[in-house]
Amino acid sequence: MKKLFLVGMLLVSAQLFAQYTVPSTGNTSYTVCSGTLYDSGGPFSNYLSNSNGYAVLNPSTAGNMVQVSGTTGGPNCCDIISIYDGAGLSGNLLWSGFPGGGPIPTITSTSGPLTVSLYAGFGIAGAGFALNINCVAPTDFIVPSSGNNSYTLCSGTLYDDGGATGNYSNNANGYTVINPSNPSNKVRVSGTSAG
Repeated sequence: MKKLFLVGMLLVSAQLFAQYTVPSTGNTSYTVCSGTLYDSGGPFSNYLSNSNGYAVLNPSTAGNMVQVSGTTGGPNCCDIISIYDGAGLSGNLLWSGFPGGGPIPTITSTSGPLTVSLYAGFGIAGAGFALNINCVAPTDFIVPSSGNNSYTLCSGTLYDDGGATGNYSNNANGYTVINPSNPSNKVRVSGTSAG
């Protein structure tokens, strides 16, 4: 009975503290809604010089969007962490920065999966990054009927305060500020107006 209990506790602790890594070369994919994604060095070592790999994070809950946020540590030059919407490197670039560039903001996929890549040249390697992984249900981005709000994103659909299916409020005078999740990008909007 003690052995069965111990095996059960090990399985539970493995799920609670799941750790994933971006490979130093090539790619891998995980189907997850929790845990931590690290660079190739994991939680206790530096990432490898001359790295060029990526990991695709697919949501384990159907219909959800993968969300990451975390910390970085390492040199401020030449090595780049990039986060893309979707599976693979061809999706929209949602965020990019140096391993020593400070915190990584909350980045949420608009299509389900996210892809995290690390490119490191020859030279000094550092502590890299640790990204907390979550899954969230898709949300509508709403302009409030009064006052203001803001979103940091690079894609999505913005609705009036009636949402996707309702009508906007009478005398509505709110506004929304849209900030690009990658500060070097610009925001472009297009859409339709009904009635």
